[in-house]
Amino acid sequence: MRTVYVVTTVGTRRAQVRQLVLAALGPLLLALAVLGHLLVLALGAADALVMAAIGVPRLAWCARPFVEEARAQWRETLGEDLS
Repeated sequence: MRTVYVVTTVGTRRAQVRQLVLAALGPLLLALAVLGHLLVLALGAADALVMAAIGVPRLAWCARPFVEEARAQWRETLGEDLS
């Protein structure tokens, strides 16, 4: 018994276009993933530098009015005391 493999390299125009599109999408997706990772790393480093310059207590002082307003809204809505 003999096995015969038939390999064809002639495809339709649509198959060739599909293959070219898929071949172009691979490197594009890889480049987007790398750029996304670099962006996240850069934003994390910038956040760390800002926190080192400003400091956490000063940032907490800036956020205090928002926290107080949220507590007031909570008390008005639910009538419960937050401690």
